[in-house]
Amino acid sequence: MNTNFFEIAEVPIEVVIPDGLDVFMLMPSFAAFAVDASCCDAPLFRLDASLPAGALDSLPAGLVVDETVNDMGRLRLSLSGSGLLLDINYVSRGPVHRMYVDRDFRSASASLCWTDPHVGDALSSMLRAACSQALVPCGVLSFHASAVELDEKAYMFLGPSGTGKSTHAALWRSAFSGCTLLNDDNPFVVVRSDGAFVCGSPWSGKTPCYLRRVRPLGGIARIRRAPFNRFTPLSDASVFSALLPSCSGIKADAGAFGCLCDVLSALSAVAPAGIMDCLPDVAAALVCRRGIENIQTKQSINHI
Repeated sequence: MNTNFFEIAEVPIEVVIPDGLDVFMLMPSFAAFAVDASCCDAPLFRLDASLPAGALDSLPAGLVVDETVNDMGRLRLSLSGSGLLLDINYVSRGPVHRMYVDRDFRSASASLCWTDPHVGDALSSMLRAACSQALVPCGVLSFHASAVELDEKAYMFLGPSGTGKSTHAALWRSAFSGCTLLNDDNPFVVVRSDGAFVCGSPWSGKTPCYLRRVRPLGGIARIRRAPFNRFTPLSDASVFSALLPSCSGIKADAGAFGCLCDVLSALSAVAPAGIMDCLPDVAAALVCRRGIENIQTKQSINHI
């Protein structure tokens, strides 16, 4: 077996693939997140993807709790005994790759078709889906968002696909000297006693930006298209409602969803956040930054 260790959002995970395969040829975006085995005495999550093709086909698929088609392919999540099954069909009528995850999200096994030219994408998608839930008990949330870094802080932009998250991130980079992209699709947020921190990840959509970097959260804006530029600050309860749709995780499982909500509540209490109604122009970036900084100033005064 070929055992590999990675650190995602400051959490160690283990990935096992068959001998003779190169994990970085399969998933080049993971190269920056590789760590030595000595750093991973007790990985939080382990995926054994060394099973032969078809090894999990006999597992019965029960109630389907989620079914989507997105950049990760065609995904179907269903209950199976005391765990969950994830079936990934990366292209229409292509081979189906299957992963079984224990309900505690500490370990998983996978059966992949290694001759599929998209097998690396399927393996990456499995890890993305599993980590989005496995890391939650550690205070880590996975977001569908674009994130930039400015003055040693990270700013995230949320919204449904096609809203303009990436466009707004690009506007910040144009408007502010030294502003750079941290992740363009799937940043993680770590919520700790000393605050919230945004982490780069091996998943960045169509924009290659795979940075193993952690920055304090500066603020969050939920992007909405509008014929004007206006930033509306949100209260704690409203922050929760604004962030929840962009959180990745298994929301059909009561226990898993409850844990996610606990972490999201803690984040909502400290995150400077607002709704950004905007045009796709540089002025929008200026309005958004000013709105977030006003919240930061009020929070600082309240803590004095």
